[in-house]
Amino acid sequence: MNNKNLLKIFSTLFFVWSIIGIISSTYVYNVIFIKKPLIILIMSLSSIIIFCNTRLLKNKLLRLVILFYLYIMCQTLFFLYTHPLSCLYIILDSCWWAIFPPIFYVMTICVKSLDKFRIYFLSLLVCETFLFFLLYFLTVRDRMQSNLIYWPALLMPYIFFIKNIKIRDISMICIFCVILFSLKRSAFIYGFFSILLIIYDSWERNNNKLRTIFQIMVITTVSFIYLSLNEDTNNTIQRFENAVDTGDIRTKIYEIAWQNYLKKDIIFKIIGNGYQSTIFNKITQELGTLKTAHNDILEILHDYGIIGTFLYFMIIIYLLKSIVKIKKINHMLWLANIQALVTLFVMTMVSHLIIYPSYFAFITALWGINEGVIYINSKNVVI
Repeated sequence: MNNKNLLKIFSTLFFVWSIIGIISSTYVYNVIFIKKPLIILIMSLSSIIIFCNTRLLKNKLLRLVILFYLYIMCQTLFFLYTHPLSCLYIILDSCWWAIFPPIFYVMTICVKSLDKFRIYFLSLLVCETFLFFLLYFLTVRDRMQSNLIYWPALLMPYIFFIKNIKIRDISMICIFCVILFSLKRSAFIYGFFSILLIIYDSWERNNNKLRTIFQIMVITTVSFIYLSLNEDTNNTIQRFENAVDTGDIRTKIYEIAWQNYLKKDIIFKIIGNGYQSTIFNKITQELGTLKTAHNDILEILHDYGIIGTFLYFMIIIYLLKSIVKIKKINHMLWLANIQALVTLFVMTMVSHLIIYPSYFAFITALWGINEGVIYINSKNVVI
């Protein structure tokens, strides 16, 4: 079976996983019996594709991602008899995000076009948005804390793949309205940034000040009407005020996580303490609850130590270099990457992406597309 057939199977399985993923996030519909085998199947297929494409090792970013992948596997074996979770469970969860840059790199080189990615990810965005509303009303009890919004919200960068500027702008405004509906602070921050980004691009691209002013008026009016009519608005405003003025529980968690790390033996500071060690070491027990660090950098430092943190920062540094290159190659892909970068930064600071086998895949897939486009451009092929 050649690369193209394997990639077609992979893309189908990934689409199905994305649908099952948002459904399983409600913890109401028991689809775990489908989700876990599907993840195993996807990761097995990915391993075959990666093994059959030695060209991946010629790319610096992908080498770092694969190295991080291997480091997590080696560390998992090191803590094999002391960690409460099984080896397979840890690898499936912690290495999930790392398989997508290599796979989408190979996929980009094979298709040599962003058109298929545009259709694929926008179709996925429509499905995830529909499921968000459906599940939001059917299952979510505490709507203020619903994380369902992250599934469509982390697909926002792919809206910049749309060539028609009017359709792109309308699509972005619609997704922003969906984010307003969810009332999630972090999603609101990077969602609002995406609106600023399309306004900036419209100004630069067309130099049409009237159109830009109209966009601002539409967004402001829609936001004002919705927030005025929504009964949960006061609660959301209060959450923002608490976070700014007095600091919420996350601030205490950050302090506890950092102090806990400093108390570790030097060997565990270097190699880490294993997957989700912040929970299993009960570092937040004094707060009356068991939580993760709620910050990817602190979590990586605890789980994978200085070595893992160094590798992760190296990946981000090379990602930034790639984004600089992309700006000279493909403008819409560059905009998508700026949006994804802001999303990554916001989610890293106040939540988690790297330790869960979920929507982080949408962001890391874009990393692979970047590298594929850069490679194709080096061969003087226009996409």
